[in-house]
Amino acid sequence: MGAAIGAMLASAVGLAISPPAPVAVVLVLGTPRARTNGPALAAGWVVGLSGVVGTVLAVGIGLGAGDGHPARAARLELVLGAVLRLCAIRGRRRRPRAGRVTAPPPWMRTADRLTAGSSFGLALGLAVADPKNLAVAAGGAVSVAATGAGPGGTALAAGLLVLIGSPAVLVPLGATGPSGSARPARSASGRPGRAPTTRRSPPPWRPSSAPSTSVTHSPAWPEPVVSGDA
Repeated sequence: MGAAIGAMLASAVGLAISPPAPVAVVLVLGTPRARTNGPALAAGWVVGLSGVVGTVLAVGIGLGAGDGHPARAARLELVLGAVLRLCAIRGRRRRPRAGRVTAPPPWMRTADRLTAGSSFGLALGLAVADPKNLAVAAGGAVSVAATGAGPGGTALAAGLLVLIGSPAVLVPLGATGPSGSARPARSASGRPGRAPTTRRSPPPWRPSSAPSTSVTHSPAWPEPVVSGDA
């Protein structure tokens, strides 16, 4: 069991730091339909990863990858490694040149128009149709199958692979309220309410609203002196 869990950790971490999934979650949670689209997106991601891991595990166990045939598992891992290398080369060639701004993918531009079904399909596509995520998840499943663990150890390792690979999708949902926005502050009684506000004093440079009265004094001029000889 320990060998199966250790074999899939690298792949699980690779799935957890995959950029498309957290970007999709942030975009969906910022839309008016975040209350329904957020859980649908998380469900699609988990279902997609579970399907990939379960399918590859079944194929690997059926080929006898862990029954004294390590060469078969090694061949599968070589194929998956070649797929990842091709994805890296493709991504480097498609990088925008200096000074050029590329348009975002279509699913980013239409995030505010997604429904629960389309959010589920988007996450399913990111987990299954994305070559990088598909190769990483399949590689972790092949590594688990190659250890030859029993049914219990294999199931536990597969579940941890999906769980460790999904915090970027699941954690933002727990940090938001039921309406998809930040959870409201709670009052002293524990009930949700408005956060206490403090009245700010006006800055010293702001003039006062009360009318100011000022008294001006005219200068006292000396009276002219008249001499008696005039």
